[in-house]
Amino acid sequence: MAEVSEFISRTGTARAAPGVFFSFAGDFRNFSRFIPEENVSDWQAGRDSCSFEISPLGKASVSITERKPLSLIKYEGEAISSVPFKIWLQMTDPGDAATRFRIVLRTELNPFFRMMASGAIEQYLSRLVDEIESFSGWDDITEYTQSP
Repeated sequence: MAEVSEFISRTGTARAAPGVFFSFAGDFRNFSRFIPEENVSDWQAGRDSCSFEISPLGKASVSITERKPLSLIKYEGEAISSVPFKIWLQMTDPGDAATRFRIVLRTELNPFFRMMASGAIEQYLSRLVDEIESFSGWDDITEYTQSP
């Protein structure tokens, strides 16, 4: 029987003003620069949804279901044999032209799969926070960053 599992990233700091960070994260078309080509193919994205193939696991799709300007973006999707998941990108403004954020992932996993996948999920969230923190091109992003 599947149980809801929750994984929470460490809190990170993006070197982007809250409005820029929120607008960027609220549009899937901005994400293509971060897609690892060695694992992901068939990337298709619009403002509110995206789909892609994860080798060797299969097709995944994600949609934005809620936006609370400058504080929260909720994503929902399905991956790996229609396993539903939710991701919340929570953000705060520390007041220094940066954005503090954390990522919460909730999904239904049976105990065996949770045991097998939890390390990889936690490692992925950590890597994602690291990538966002090290990204230095916030000022160069112009394609899909309209005010919230």
